[in-house]
Amino acid sequence: MVIDGKASLSIKSLTHTAAAVTKILGLEPTATAELGDPVGRVRPGSDGKPSMRERTHSIWVLDSPETLSSEESDFSSVHGLIDTLQTKRKALEKLREHYFVEIAWNGYSDRMQAGFLIPSDLLAAMGALGIDFHGQVFFKQTGTGEAPSEALSDD
Repeated sequence: MVIDGKASLSIKSLTHTAAAVTKILGLEPTATAELGDPVGRVRPGSDGKPSMRERTHSIWVLDSPETLSSEESDFSSVHGLIDTLQTKRKALEKLREHYFVEIAWNGYSDRMQAGFLIPSDLLAAMGALGIDFHGQVFFKQTGTGEAPSEALSDD
C-alpha cells in the first residue's frame, strides 16, 4: 500500500523562460532554472579552456502544499496542487502553447509490489486542467527510517 507521497507541478520549455511562467500563473515557484544556465562542474573543453554545460530547457517547479493525510492512496499532495491550480485554468491553457506541463508524483510503499488507484475525481480534475501525470512508487521499509531503496515504475 502507498503510505506517503509528494507531488510537484513541473513546467518546462525548450524556447521560453521560467520567469514568464511566474508572470502568467501569478504563483511563486519552489525552484526555477533558465535555458542556458550552467549545469554541472567546470571541465576542460576540447580547446583546453574551462568549459561548462548549459541547460537545454527552462524549468519552473511548484511543490505541493504540505498536507497531513489519512488517505489510503495518499494522493493528498496531488489534491493540494490541483486545489491551488483550479483558478489558473486559462493561464495553464496559455502556457501549454510553449511549455510541457505535468505533475510529478513520488509515492512510497510498504510493499515491494505497490499498485495504486488514482481516484476518478482526481483524474478528471487533472484532465480538466490539461495536466499530465507522471508517477513513480518507491519501496520504503517501515520502521527503519531509511530512504527508499527500490524504484518501481508505474508506466
